[in-house]
Amino acid sequence: MATEIVRRSQAGRLEVLGLLMMVAAWGWNGGTFSQPDLPLSTQVWVTALHYLPCGLLIALGAVVLSGQSPSWARIGISVVAGLGVAALAIIVPIGISNPDPNSFGPHNFADYVPVVLILTGVATWFAALLRRAVD
Repeated sequence: MATEIVRRSQAGRLEVLGLLMMVAAWGWNGGTFSQPDLPLSTQVWVTALHYLPCGLLIALGAVVLSGQSPSWARIGISVVAGLGVAALAIIVPIGISNPDPNSFGPHNFADYVPVVLILTGVATWFAALLRRAVD
């Protein structure tokens, strides 16, 4: 009985860790890829697009962390995580293929830190869900 409780709590900690990494990474991503030289109306849309995953993860994470833990919130976080990986699968090769540091995609260390954190957060999140399903 006690072992079962410990396993469940460890899975919960992994979920929180993955969620926090993804939220921090998407926040970092939003700040790194802001475009101050663009017109204000464009800046608002670019910034909103970069922070959208962060906002969704915070909202869905709050539901999961509230203790109610409805499955739809975990599914929502998983969808955001999956879409993030799909977006990075497109964005990273574009950044690698274009050496211009002002072009679309990641080009330097500061650009790749949120990419690595997003992928680490996603891996941790799905590992936690897998552990939850196995337990």
